[in-house]
Amino acid sequence: MKFVALLVAAFAALTAALMALPAAAQADVWTLRQNAESCYLERTFGSGAGKIQLVIQSFGPTSPYHVVLSGANLPIDKDRARPARVGFGGENAAKDSVVLVGSSGGEPMVLITVAPARPLSLFRWLYMYRPVNDDFVVPLDTAAQTLFVRFPDRDPITLPLGPMNSEYAALDSCAQKVADKWSLAATGGVRPATPPKLLQGKETLWHVSYPPNLLLNRINGLVELRLTVNDKGRVRDCTVQLATWIREFGDDACRKFKEEARFEPAKNLAGEPVASTFRTAVMYIIYNW
Repeated sequence: MKFVALLVAAFAALTAALMALPAAAQADVWTLRQNAESCYLERTFGSGAGKIQLVIQSFGPTSPYHVVLSGANLPIDKDRARPARVGFGGENAAKDSVVLVGSSGGEPMVLITVAPARPLSLFRWLYMYRPVNDDFVVPLDTAAQTLFVRFPDRDPITLPLGPMNSEYAALDSCAQKVADKWSLAATGGVRPATPPKLLQGKETLWHVSYPPNLLLNRINGLVELRLTVNDKGRVRDCTVQLATWIREFGDDACRKFKEEARFEPAKNLAGEPVASTFRTAVMYIIYNW
């Protein structure tokens, strides 16, 4: 299984909400916020030209975190995948990774996908000219108090996060409540005993192809999807919770999941099939081409 979420305004209401960072945000203070689809921690480091805004975002218990950095000193590019050394715990903990680089309102942004120590439901679609050994998901050390990021030909960035256990716990609790709300809405208020299970996942993912025009223009992105699976194991509805940077990635992925995905439906306590929700993510990466 190999981003302040200030994403382009065209991403719709979710990303517009995440872009609305308070002007009075203070350094050394984490703020937990929530919108319709996710929860996120935000904080500002430094000031002036050296200011970096940081968001750590979660969509639920099976989702990776999105770590989003925004600031004038970050590399800027047109929605590309770029190499970086990233690590929680300082330079010695850093490893070669691939991150998504873009901009919002002309300000550089970087999105890093981060994996807490828990099972994740993350699909990944890779289209590369040649194989790479870099990872696309950075492991999270919840005890680490610094975040280290180094891009080629740039000075390293070290952000003093401070103790984070209570912040991560609050983030996870908030995201779980959001996920539970959508799950209960799909089931009519009854929590399922077992979740839906995707059948033939590799075959399904094969159909979630790169939109040709985005592939031609080498546009990279990440989408987060929330599917409603009916009691027959078919996708009844699909919501694009997040699409970076291009909404078309999410719309296309939803359409393909509706057409191709087959599930073993969720079951209630009596063992009867019921409707429920299923979350997944798709990464569209063109790298080393």
